[in-house]
Amino acid sequence: MFKIQANMNPKHRDRIAFVRIVSGHFERGMDVTVGRSGETLRLSKPHSFLAAERSIVDEAWPGDIVGVFDPGKLRVGDTIADGRRIRFAEIPSFAPEHIARLSIKTSMKRKALDAGLEQLSQEGVIQLFFKSRDDRRSPFLGAVGLLQFEVLKERLKNEYDVDAIIELLPGRAARWVKARPRRWSGSPIAPTTTT
Repeated sequence: MFKIQANMNPKHRDRIAFVRIVSGHFERGMDVTVGRSGETLRLSKPHSFLAAERSIVDEAWPGDIVGVFDPGKLRVGDTIADGRRIRFAEIPSFAPEHIARLSIKTSMKRKALDAGLEQLSQEGVIQLFFKSRDDRRSPFLGAVGLLQFEVLKERLKNEYDVDAIIELLPGRAARWVKARPRRWSGSPIAPTTTT
């Protein structure tokens, strides 16, 4: 999968994963195994897209791009294969250079906001961060470019009917920090005071 796009047909809230056929022969209705999870999916309605037109694909060959219906089990970078589990190295994600806090104008739209943020972060529109696993009410957003925040705001409004407020924060990067604990062998240091 190199792209996942939600709500291409707003009436059906569909989610399409775009796949490039790398080898072999793709046929409509085939069962495939997802490399990341090992789950089996049936690709019953693959599509090809040309502007606003869709057409069902009966077969495809290496180099072709096919849109397959995703029930929420696929992620960008996943590999699917006929009958066996294949995994490639993950697609790298870029560290965000802009950080923002998100809030909404009415708390009645919280469920729609959560669904929209989950979907759009899986698509790669933005990166989603929380202070802790327990505090999911105050999301932080990360983006490589400021335009990503505008895209997020418009898609939340148009696809999920959520009016979002995005407040840019002074941070310039988000990083995971890992360190091995050091063993202290000396005497404790007393706190110093200044007068």
